[in-house]
Amino acid sequence: MSDEVDFTEYVTQELPGGTVEERSNGVRPAQPLITQSSTLSSIPEDGVIEPLIERTIAPNSYRAPLDAKSRYSRSSSVSGEIQLENCDLCSADAMTGFYCMYTNDEMLFWPPRDVCESDEELYRKILNRDVIGNKDFMIHEIQHVCRMNFPYRMGVICETLEEHGISLSSDQVTGQMSETPLHVALIYNSTEVASVLMKFGKTELIIRRYQTSQCEGTTALHKAITKRNLELLEEMLSYLEPDEKNAFLHQQAKGEYFRGKVSQAGLPLTLAAVVGDTAIFDELIQQGSQVDAVDDATGNNIIHSLVHFSLHQPDESLKMLQHIFQSTLVQQWWLKRRGMSGMRLTCSEYRHLKICLLKLTNYDGFTPLALSTYLRSPEVCQFLMNVDDVYKFPQWRIGPTSVNYYDIAEIDSSMSNYTKPTVMDLFIYSSDTDHLEFCKIPLIKELMERKWQAYRKLFSAFFFFHLAVMITLTVNCEMKISFKSIIPTSNTTEKVVMRQLVQPQAESWPYLNPIDIMILVLSSLYLVVDVFHSFRLIWTFYRRWFHLVRHRKWASFKMFIASPAIWQMDIFRVMLFGFSVSYVTSIALRILGHHSAEIAMAASLIFGWVFLLCFTRALKSIGVFAVMLQRMLLGDLIHFLIVFGVIIIAFTSAFRILFFKIHDNFIVPDQVTDLPMTIFNFLRLTIGLEEMDIFEQAAHPVMVKVIFMSFVLLANILLLNMLIAAMSDTYAEVTHQKYDLWLKIRTKSICLIEQHLPTFMRPSFGVIHRKREDDQGEIVDLWLLPVEEYAGQKTTARDFR
Repeated sequence: MSDEVDFTEYVTQELPGGTVEERSNGVRPAQPLITQSSTLSSIPEDGVIEPLIERTIAPNSYRAPLDAKSRYSRSSSVSGEIQLENCDLCSADAMTGFYCMYTNDEMLFWPPRDVCESDEELYRKILNRDVIGNKDFMIHEIQHVCRMNFPYRMGVICETLEEHGISLSSDQVTGQMSETPLHVALIYNSTEVASVLMKFGKTELIIRRYQTSQCEGTTALHKAITKRNLELLEEMLSYLEPDEKNAFLHQQAKGEYFRGKVSQAGLPLTLAAVVGDTAIFDELIQQGSQVDAVDDATGNNIIHSLVHFSLHQPDESLKMLQHIFQSTLVQQWWLKRRGMSGMRLTCSEYRHLKICLLKLTNYDGFTPLALSTYLRSPEVCQFLMNVDDVYKFPQWRIGPTSVNYYDIAEIDSSMSNYTKPTVMDLFIYSSDTDHLEFCKIPLIKELMERKWQAYRKLFSAFFFFHLAVMITLTVNCEMKISFKSIIPTSNTTEKVVMRQLVQPQAESWPYLNPIDIMILVLSSLYLVVDVFHSFRLIWTFYRRWFHLVRHRKWASFKMFIASPAIWQMDIFRVMLFGFSVSYVTSIALRILGHHSAEIAMAASLIFGWVFLLCFTRALKSIGVFAVMLQRMLLGDLIHFLIVFGVIIIAFTSAFRILFFKIHDNFIVPDQVTDLPMTIFNFLRLTIGLEEMDIFEQAAHPVMVKVIFMSFVLLANILLLNMLIAAMSDTYAEVTHQKYDLWLKIRTKSICLIEQHLPTFMRPSFGVIHRKREDDQGEIVDLWLLPVEEYAGQKTTARDFR
């Protein structure tokens, strides 16, 4: 063929750069042997080359792994041109630098195939001549061979590098993101090339880490785990000494890219659990990985990380959790850690193993159980609640019926005196429509029903008591208003007598009667109890905040602030607090003789009566409507008012300007005398209580009509209908989940009453107090809730979807 390239002739040509030393000093060498658009003299007659390179893709795109069916062949239309057929461009792990990217004119120093024994000497000469001494060409060739999995070709490269004293772990052969050849081979799962690299590179290459911020700390072990390559993992660990192996097994990947992709699984063993490969997981434990190792940045152990991963793959996370607690290798690791190697695992030691993994709190103060609630993973939450001898203690079983004791110290915050985040806190004090799937968990459902049965009498008594207070307060205010508004008769004698009798009553208004004093004491009691509860929460918050600051966990501190269980703001509590403050304020203003006392009294009446609606949340039929009203007022209506406020200010200010003439004395209509009055009249117009007939009095009547019609179209037609549509969506959403929502808001009301009561006044709902020894030898409290269960009532993960 006339267009073939003679490799032997090319090797003997004189290059412009001269020697290797000259090229290493910055002299650009000759162009490489061929490009992808060139033809190859070594193409067999059948037109197929084995093994094969991938086709060119768009510039600045990363390579994809090569499909086994892909082949380079001669094009049927253009003689000698190479074409890729059946290419499967799957996405690869983008953890390599600039040299792993394609360009349209990619440089090739050798045909896209491995070297054979007859080609080895020729390829070695090309390496010495064109590659060694130029970092760009050298890295390009090495990473190209790693991607294509050419082991014999990589062997020649490694031998050539050794001859020139270049280490495979040195910066001379690492890419732009500090990736070594071994990293690239593992990214593309090139097993044979990786074996060759480890044979030549030894320990230095294996333990080399990424240095860039995106991939900091990532090692070849992490890459082998993500590719599920057990063979390479065993081989690389065999090259390491015991001390090196221990450090390597616990090397944490801290890079932003890596951690973002694998749900905070920075440790190799945690990564293996997240990947879901039980064989690799068991191998790492056999090699010496510690099951209870924690992440330096978050304090998460392996169970915490699986809880994070359950947001994406709940079924896979549950399978790995079951494997961890049932694995004999994990049990042997625990016995070895406790100095009991070779002994049989007792029930007590097995319980301590599970406690060690499940009771650890991370830097946010969350155990795995609390974290599963915070992240809204009901499948994992239910699984953890049913772990025997930690949260669940089976008692007896008869046929399908069984009785189990559940430790609710981490489930019900009243058992721990609100010193740590619990399942009920994170579940109850979230948004009304969040975490509703937790109502399907049998234990949560049973606990909510027990609380209602224990507190319903107190709840009802509180309702009737507050109703009586509000009726008394309203009648008392009405009587005072009636005394001041008596109209005398036409009889002069009666007029004098009535004024003599009524006037002292009217003058006694600034002073207090017994009803005022009674309600003042009651409001003050409300206020004192609420303030005391608030200070208790603040003190709890301060203690945990001090703990976080002492350990300098600022990221955890931010997450702690975001926890809904800290602030516990509810309309129930807001209304009661507003009633107490406004009534005490009105009494104080009356004593001082201030004219604003009536305003505070009016506010107390509104807060007090609306507070009664909070009690309707205990009723299944009415409680959902109370929640709808709250959602619409605090959600849809506020969003509407923000947009509507901007629109009305814009149009009213423009509307009013058009009624003035700068140089003439002009009489302004009463509807637009000032901006507040104009806004008020436009609001009345929006709801149909006002009519505008002042257009002809404007300085610019036509423009006024245009602005007025624009406002009517935008506000009355568009915005109001959007508000109605938003409220309809809210109604449909609440109605769809009304039963679970009703259970949640009813329990929320009960918990708010429970929190404000002293411990000795809280009614019991069947909780049994016990003590036991934990894995550290300390005595801890158990608060056990007996629950009768039936085998047919078991809830599965599918029920939460």
